[in-house]
Amino acid sequence: MLISNLKVIENVSLPLLYHSDLTYDECMQRSLHLLGTAGYRGEVWIQPGVLDPYALRVVATARAMAMEPEILVCENLTGGLGAEQKAKIAEVASKYHRTCKGSLLLQIIYHESDIALMNPDRVIRIDGNRLVE
Repeated sequence: MLISNLKVIENVSLPLLYHSDLTYDECMQRSLHLLGTAGYRGEVWIQPGVLDPYALRVVATARAMAMEPEILVCENLTGGLGAEQKAKIAEVASKYHRTCKGSLLLQIIYHESDIALMNPDRVIRIDGNRLVE
């Protein structure tokens, strides 16, 4: 979830500004890089309320990657997106996981068909609060 009264770039840079030793300019440059890496091609100085669902997910993914977390949890990352958009956002998350050694990417997926997009190392199914696989 993005902060509605912050601009796109401010949403991504917020964790960097508060939780890193980077200067303001360095935070902004890193945020621009993250947005590009995540596939965002829109205006960075607009509020997220005007963005389509795919762009919202891309910006949120860029913000999630900002602090290079060891564990990245994504819930329903591909939900409600078209096939091409699903493939793009899944590739961004998978690429992050592959390039950050020792990281864990936990994806919660609600549609069986989306599992193949993620190319997971392991699939665990939960049904009725029970682990089934």
